[in-house]
Amino acid sequence: MEKILSSGAGVAPHPQPTTVASIVTWNHAHCIENCLRSLLRQTHPPSEIFVCDNASADSTREVLNGFKGRVTLFLSAENRGFCGGHNLALARTRSDFVLLVNPDVVLKEDYIERAAGRALEGERIGTVCGLLLQEGADAKTRLIDGAGLTVAKSRRFLLRYHGVPAGDVSLQTEEVFGCDGALPFYRRSMIDDLTFEGQFFDEMFFAHKEDHDISWRARLFGWKTVFDPGCIATHPRVFRPGNLQLRRRLTPELKYHAVKNDLLLLLKNEGGANFVRDFPHIVPRRLAILGYALLLEQRSLKSYWFVLRHWTEIMRARRRIRERTTVSCADIRRQFSLGVPH
Repeated sequence: MEKILSSGAGVAPHPQPTTVASIVTWNHAHCIENCLRSLLRQTHPPSEIFVCDNASADSTREVLNGFKGRVTLFLSAENRGFCGGHNLALARTRSDFVLLVNPDVVLKEDYIERAAGRALEGERIGTVCGLLLQEGADAKTRLIDGAGLTVAKSRRFLLRYHGVPAGDVSLQTEEVFGCDGALPFYRRSMIDDLTFEGQFFDEMFFAHKEDHDISWRARLFGWKTVFDPGCIATHPRVFRPGNLQLRRRLTPELKYHAVKNDLLLLLKNEGGANFVRDFPHIVPRRLAILGYALLLEQRSLKSYWFVLRHWTEIMRARRRIRERTTVSCADIRRQFSLGVPH
């Protein structure tokens, strides 16, 4: 039975503005403790740490029980996915900002303080994303996991500087297209603005690429995403759809969501004029994905059936987005010309 076990009492006093940290777990016993401890050590501690456990089958809940009184635990009887778990937290909490935290992320002590300071520099800064580093001892040779998102003309979202040694690049604070879902710092007013029919994250996505959907929609609605290299955290990324060798080791369900969500992303957010202009880039990639599924990944073909079954919902969401769009097609298309800066 689903229930909330504790209310978050005991979290250290915090200054304004307030930040809620939201975590969704699913069999994360191996990493969730380090993640929570890094949140509790913040110089600006979150006003509440909300953890939704998606029916973990390992010892995740035993680990979480050790944090009673310091975090709010919601034990779900089913797997709600990344989207459903975070939507639950957003609906049950109030704060000026929300920090979504992957269970395998460990934050530097001043992450929240720096992110909040950066966000307060402009009312239309809806998201702050930091520098995610892969694990390693030497700060200069550690590889960058991501420094925000950029988009190719094919509409493939890419992690900036992924796999590049941190000492090889000079990073600066700048506006980027979007923020990776491992650790986005969202302004609550942007969350409210993007929420449609009670959902900030579109639960048709379930998991994977929902961060791309939010980044694109926020951009269309005139919100900015700012990358701050002083906001630092460690994130050992596992899932990378573009890596075919890794993809073969993923479960069929994960592969299915990756294909399905690529279609949802385009159908919901793409402008008609921009689609026509970038047709030579967009369509070949989708045909290649379909061909791969036909030849090597037949279980992912149900993605196309999902889109047909939910066509009315998808088009309703698309109409709502187009009605609310404030940015011109030309401005958006200029963003799609960007590649990954190395």
